[in-house]
Amino acid sequence: DKDYPKAASGPRQLPAPASGYKWITLSLGKNDGIAARDIVDAITEGGSFDGKAVGLIKLHDEETDVQVRTEHATEIVETLDGGNFAGKTVKVHFSRTAVSPC
Repeated sequence: DKDYPKAASGPRQLPAPASGYKWITLSLGKNDGIAARDIVDAITEGGSFDGKAVGLIKLHDEETDVQVRTEHATEIVETLDGGNFAGKTVKVHFSRTAVSPC
């Protein structure tokens, strides 16, 4: 698993997402015991999304970057943000990328 370098301002610089996808970042990572399967399950069981709503998942020690279908991205962020994983509250936001710095 390759960690992307941090930008001067702090956050990792993620590559541009695949066509039709956006990056989101979850405040939990490997150190929290989260696995890629947990993220897919949370997205597909927590909403009306199938597995195709989830693309590439990059697990880091303290955060996880996930590509989600653009048309579902806002709803997925709203569904997951503030949720609970193993007793920890999850914060979710749109990621900064080289082409989408917001």
